[in-house]
Amino acid sequence: MSTSIGTSQELEPIGLRKLTTLLNYERATSDPCFQGVKLMSSSVTDPKMIQQLTSVKACRDLIDRAPPSINRKTIWSTVAYDPTHRNNSEFLAATCEIHPLASDKVKALASAQRDSLYYGLLGDEGCWEAIALYEIFFVHCERGQKVSIQVGKEPPHLVDLSDHFIIELKIQHPKILTVVAGLPETSVNGFRDEQAHAVLAFSADPSSPGIVVDMSRLQYGDSGRGDYGENYYLGRLPTILNPSRSCTGILCLSIPSHPGFTSPVGRSDVSGK
Repeated sequence: MSTSIGTSQELEPIGLRKLTTLLNYERATSDPCFQGVKLMSSSVTDPKMIQQLTSVKACRDLIDRAPPSINRKTIWSTVAYDPTHRNNSEFLAATCEIHPLASDKVKALASAQRDSLYYGLLGDEGCWEAIALYEIFFVHCERGQKVSIQVGKEPPHLVDLSDHFIIELKIQHPKILTVVAGLPETSVNGFRDEQAHAVLAFSADPSSPGIVVDMSRLQYGDSGRGDYGENYYLGRLPTILNPSRSCTGILCLSIPSHPGFTSPVGRSDVSGK
């Protein structure tokens, strides 16, 4: 049950947006997927890369087996780079770093484009790891701890930590295929026609739908960003199921309904950007 902020609390409320930003940074910097490599090339800046990749039989077979719903393919190539150059006092990078020998077009990639690549790989089946970070943090909180949640222009809400739970979803018929070569193992995202997904949710008052937070939503492309361009999504569950919100496939609940959600929600087939 949530309440509007205004009454005094023994424990200072934890801002969910701030917490998510910190946990997402921890998730990004502790994942080894980009350790020792940097981005060298991309089909975003050189579309011929897709033709070059399909000239290799193994790669062509991989792409040919992709779901027929795919309407956009993106190829990224990384190259090994000595990580010992980093000064110990520097902050760990939470985005894809550019190789010094990369082309000027690659070096000119916007930070948001590099973030999409980086968090897209982290998001591949990483929803449970993201939720686990919340759970690990919550288990160290005292009983009665409140979370302050700001959704859009709504007044902030105070929600008890005990009112959180997990909602399982399915992403069907993906529309974006991403291949990253040069890592210890070639990573492919969007290859399965159906993929399980999960979000952390908080109960709301009976008259409002519940609130969800999703750190791994960028695996479905830039449409997975929050309302203000954040590298996570925080909002009402019906919003992410709404056809006007661009997601790369059909998003549906694995469980048809939940008592924390009073508004009817169903499947939404919306195109990726």
